[in-house]
Amino acid sequence: AISFESCLTQLSAKTAELTTKQRAELKACPCCPVLQFDDKVASVRYAKPDEVHLPSPDLKDKYGSLLQYVHLDMGSCHDEACKFLVEIGVGKEATPMQLAKGCRRSALAFQAVESWAEKYKNVLKQIAGHPSAVEDFKGSSSLLATQGDRAVLLSAEEIFFVDDLAAQEVLQVPQASGDVFLQDFYDKLGVRKLSAAINVVFDVDSRRLDAQTMDAIR
Repeated sequence: AISFESCLTQLSAKTAELTTKQRAELKACPCCPVLQFDDKVASVRYAKPDEVHLPSPDLKDKYGSLLQYVHLDMGSCHDEACKFLVEIGVGKEATPMQLAKGCRRSALAFQAVESWAEKYKNVLKQIAGHPSAVEDFKGSSSLLATQGDRAVLLSAEEIFFVDDLAAQEVLQVPQASGDVFLQDFYDKLGVRKLSAAINVVFDVDSRRLDAQTMDAIR
């Protein structure tokens, strides 16, 4: 039987002979194997070219589980196989939209990566300047925040811009990233200033804290 990589290599040699219709059919076909694990049992499913990426070490280091990778053997025909995959739409780089979808799908799994919080913050920066990606991110529980000394992933409604240190000392709410490149992004997703949210009644250790109580604390 011919291997997947050998098949791609043969197709790569005939790329110039493919018609426009054949190229379109290949791009729409779920022909790319993706390795997945279910309860630690490995299986292969097939995805469309524009849903997956080449399994380069650089992409895997930056994005880990946020992207899906074509499952390839690193054999002698690897380079030619990759060349053809790129021809039919497999990604060499990650787009903001792909990263936004990856965050919604696999942000929790990304926490297993070493130094995950810093890497994840860099991913959010790549998403932040693109309106369509921001829109796709709405409603997710995949925003980076700090709670105490821990990095956590939460929804916009659970996070605050801490502009009132007295209130924060009492409430200890999850805090939005202080990175200036992410503030507008968080704001568009609905993250509120803590001072503006004090009128909302908080329940902390069975105590009711409203604006009047917070004024007294100050």
